[in-house]
Amino acid sequence: MRRQPSSKTSNDVAIDSRKYGERPYAVPATTATPAFECRINAEDSETFAASPGRITEWDLPGGFGVRVDSHAGAGYCVPPYYDSMIAKLIVHGADREDALARMRLALSEMHVGGIQTNLKLHRRLVDDAGFRRGQVDIHHLERLLAGSA
Repeated sequence: MRRQPSSKTSNDVAIDSRKYGERPYAVPATTATPAFECRINAEDSETFAASPGRITEWDLPGGFGVRVDSHAGAGYCVPPYYDSMIAKLIVHGADREDALARMRLALSEMHVGGIQTNLKLHRRLVDDAGFRRGQVDIHHLERLLAGSA
């Protein structure tokens, strides 16, 4: 027997959840706020060479509009064989400027010791005037690294 697809929207689900005293798991479809994500990798910020090894320090940012998704932590050994991503730092804000300010603060609060990471590069990117204005293209990072952005 085939089930009919639900005609409920995410907004309906959130309202139903509130009606029954449950925590809503869906955001109303009319809610849209800017968000940024930085993929934190175990790699050198300038050469992009992998940096396997044991993480000795793991200080994460927090607060409203800040989320860190990760499998790693202090004591975790980053292997040399797989993708070097150790965390995703995600922020959202009321508008682009607010979201960028949150990302700038979150990046300044995040510290990973024992291995090299690309945190320095992310900090440089969110401070870049062209990036702040939203005036970037697929070659922006190349120009930034070459010193001509």
